[in-house]
Amino acid sequence: MDNQRLYTIIKRCIIGGAGLFIFFLYATIKTKSTSLHQVAPFKQYINQTVITNQDIFLMTEKDVPDGKFPYIVLDSAYAGFQWYVDRSKLSPPEVTLLDTIPAGSSITFTKAVNYTNGVSGLSKACLFGKITLQDKEYLIYYPWGKRSERMWLEGKYDQWEFRLAPWQTEKDTNYYTVPDAQYW
Repeated sequence: MDNQRLYTIIKRCIIGGAGLFIFFLYATIKTKSTSLHQVAPFKQYINQTVITNQDIFLMTEKDVPDGKFPYIVLDSAYAGFQWYVDRSKLSPPEVTLLDTIPAGSSITFTKAVNYTNGVSGLSKACLFGKITLQDKEYLIYYPWGKRSERMWLEGKYDQWEFRLAPWQTEKDTNYYTVPDAQYW
């Protein structure tokens, strides 16, 4: 075997190895997603309309989980609400408050997805749907639920708890098994 052919083989192996490394790195750190259509408590809201019991806020933010649903809705009791308010005061703002949606408004949810960050491993579950305000339809998402810290300490890593949503009249105190997002 001559040197030129040997160099070609080595070069192809290096390029192929680098390509595999980049692919595995991408697959590891990319945000993964999993449908929650058949997972309680999300499945009871898919293709259903709910009526809000309190005012909620319609906002845009810099990074959204699904570009088809560019608006986020939150109520002031949401655990991270102040974080969103603080981000609206940055220059330039990362969040923009567009309007207050009054209690008694209807939201129709069409899908639910869990997103797991490939770097931190944190998960964010969202309900996606639409709301109409002053004859304009908004495609929205509502982040809902979190991994239960109490259950985590007991070794039950996939147990989630859900705070009172703006359409619920009483908090659901059950824990639910919510799967982490998958690679593809």
